Amino acid sequence: MDYNNTPKPITGEMDDKAKARLLLTLWALGGTQTKVKKSDLTSKVKQKRQGKKVGIYQGLYEDLKNAGAIEIHKENQVPMVLLTETGKWMLVEALQNHEFEFEGTVVASRLANGLVDLVRAISQRTSGTDT
Repeated sequence: MDYNNTPKPITGEMDDKAKARLLLTLWALGGTQTKVKKSDLTSKVKQKRQGKKVGIYQGLYEDLKNAGAIEIHKENQVPMVLLTETGKWMLVEALQNHEFEFEGTVVASRLANGLVDLVRAISQRTSGTDT
């Protein structure tokens, strides 16, 4: 095992993409209405094949929490994450960025379905219908 091969922090454009992926995954897991276990969220977001390890996501959680995009609460010593209204609009802005794209050749159906649900929610809000 190579102990010098520590994960490097995500920065810049990768940071923005990782934040968008985290927010979209939280949305897809129902994180606007129910709290999601932080460990479940991290396991869905991490990208082992691209050298990203769990530890580097801690900084993203802190950044998103400080920006008001997510709330993190402990329930029975288990960190739970909730997407805020600010987080929803940060997600929309991130997805509208022309630099954002999914990496690789396969996109998880939960992300694609989450994106479809987000578009529907935005469409309902802008058209004034409530279903």
